Amino acid sequence: PETRAPQGRPHVAAARSSTKRGPRQPGGRDKSPPRRLRGAQNPCTGSMGQGVSCACESQCCEQDTQSQRLAELQMARACFRLNDPPPVASGAGFSTLHEDAAFFQMNLAKVDSTCSSAAESSSKFKVEAEEDEEAASASYFEQELEELRQMPARPSNKKERRSPYVFESGAIYNGQWIGNERHGFGRQVWEDGAMYEGEWRNNCAQGRGAFVHCDGGTYTGEWQANCAHGFGVYSHAEERSSYHGEWRNDLQHGYGVEVWGEGTRYEGQFVRGNKEGFGIYRWPDRSEYHGAWRSNAINGTGEFFSNDGRRFVGSWQDSVIHGLGCYRWPNGQEYRGQYVTDTKHGFGVFIWPDGRKYEGFWDTGK
Repeated sequence: PETRAPQGRPHVAAARSSTKRGPRQPGGRDKSPPRRLRGAQNPCTGSMGQGVSCACESQCCEQDTQSQRLAELQMARACFRLNDPPPVASGAGFSTLHEDAAFFQMNLAKVDSTCSSAAESSSKFKVEAEEDEEAASASYFEQELEELRQMPARPSNKKERRSPYVFESGAIYNGQWIGNERHGFGRQVWEDGAMYEGEWRNNCAQGRGAFVHCDGGTYTGEWQANCAHGFGVYSHAEERSSYHGEWRNDLQHGYGVEVWGEGTRYEGQFVRGNKEGFGIYRWPDRSEYHGAWRSNAINGTGEFFSNDGRRFVGSWQDSVIHGLGCYRWPNGQEYRGQYVTDTKHGFGVFIWPDGRKYEGFWDTGK
């Protein structure tokens, strides 16, 4: 038998070092690209589990559901304009995502009963995160608040449009006011070139609007208290990266899709800026991972499909194979057993294409 488990996997250290925790938010708290697995390679050259349904049938099922999700997201993006009604985005893709979960769990249950407990973590999609208690740092929107407080009082309860106002910071606001508060529709351009155009309420970006960062990153979507909150689209033309999905307090939170210029794509659940829950990660070479994520890394139970036909279904830890799993090669070879950090270790069964079988213990791949 082959004595080594496949070693290729996402660069976890690079993923953890990525500082991106949301869009290029107007608060100026972050100026790095979206959190991702940079330069990710195949996590394994995996196999499908024992008893998993026909490969062609499962692939067709996945392609259909993924196409449907993509169509839903494209529809949401197409109708998302400042003058259109807001799309019902919170449910986009959730019905098909739950279908994926059922399909995913059905396959995993056939591997080994000991894997079933790990599969539970990958079926939880709508995670309600705790409220972010960290104090927000100063944002673009807050730079002019002190000057606004010191302006002569202009009592009013009606929206009115005034001539463009130039702040001491160099920012220019052109839009509607109520008294001394930016309120209604307006555009503000800061001295460094950053711009917000959209709805305001009580001096805060609130409602629907678009923010263009000075480095070219853009966010178009829903806002609450100066934060990206709700459904929105973040993109960066130079890096050819984008995120379409749900946000909470300037962080990716809920269901979303991240895409990068070289063809890498993640679709699934996010919690407070991290990939967390069930997700599908696709590499440029068309290899895919379907399964559980935690803390922005592959953790839990999942299935990997290599572009050369090899498959693995089983347990993962920190983006490497770890625990029980089933690894199958296109030529019919199969290994079922224990892994420790991507290496066969512990009890396992190796089966050759001609039916010969080794059943016993392994020590660091041998």
